[in-house]
Amino acid sequence: MSKLPKTPADPDEKIPPTPPAVMAILILVLIGLMIATGRAALYPLPPATWKTIHETPAMPMAEVNRILSESGAIIDSVKAKPEGSVEIWQLKHRTGTWNITVNLKKTPEGVVYSSETVRCDISHLPSFTRTWEYPVGGEGK
Repeated sequence: MSKLPKTPADPDEKIPPTPPAVMAILILVLIGLMIATGRAALYPLPPATWKTIHETPAMPMAEVNRILSESGAIIDSVKAKPEGSVEIWQLKHRTGTWNITVNLKKTPEGVVYSSETVRCDISHLPSFTRTWEYPVGGEGK
């Protein structure tokens, strides 16, 4: 019988133990990844492009609609009101479904942004919803 040359994956060969410092670093990295995954699942952030909408007071309606369209959101409904209108947009995302309700008001300059409500229905956790309201505190409605 001929003997094959030993390879690094040969079970007869002893593997040196992992140093404790390396093992500690690997455990910390694993814990960090677990925490990041949990935060992403339970505390999703609204799309970054939507941030400019509620940070810019009295943004024109056309600009709001452009930002929402470019983010991939699809308009669900538009309701006209005497003081302005309400637009509801929807965006499917890996965390679930994002809904943004934008309240628009009439001004002498035209129809502009007034306030919004952002809601995320998280798909992988039944009956779990996160909601944000802008401007914070409800003023502007």
